[in-house]
Amino acid sequence: MPYKHILFDLDGTLWSSAKNVHNALVKMKELHPEIRLLPLEITQTTMGYSEKQTQDFYFGEFDDEKGKALCKEFLAKITEDIIEVGAELYENTYSTLKKLKENNRLFIVSNCGHGFVEAFMKQSNTEGFFV
Repeated sequence: MPYKHILFDLDGTLWSSAKNVHNALVKMKELHPEIRLLPLEITQTTMGYSEKQTQDFYFGEFDDEKGKALCKEFLAKITEDIIEVGAELYENTYSTLKKLKENNRLFIVSNCGHGFVEAFMKQSNTEGFFV
């Protein structure tokens, strides 16, 4: 039986934004010297975190109000970096999506922050594949 709909998660499935996360963290460190700068190898382990998990991981040492504010700024910087430089689309993703789109409706489901999925689709030129 053929599929009618295919759902994709975003980070770690279609692309990796680990470098964008790290770039955003470097920018945050410049603006807020009190935060910890973590190596890329550590930021890669946080792909797929919810906003609350991101806040707790990166800004858990701050009180809740400051942690939320820093997290919001951090997530915006990640999206800005994606818009500016794009992210790493996994090999054969574009051709695979093109083939799957021929007979299926494709969707992205994600717990990413606002604007993240849209930035992905625009930067990777995949806007026409997803409903």
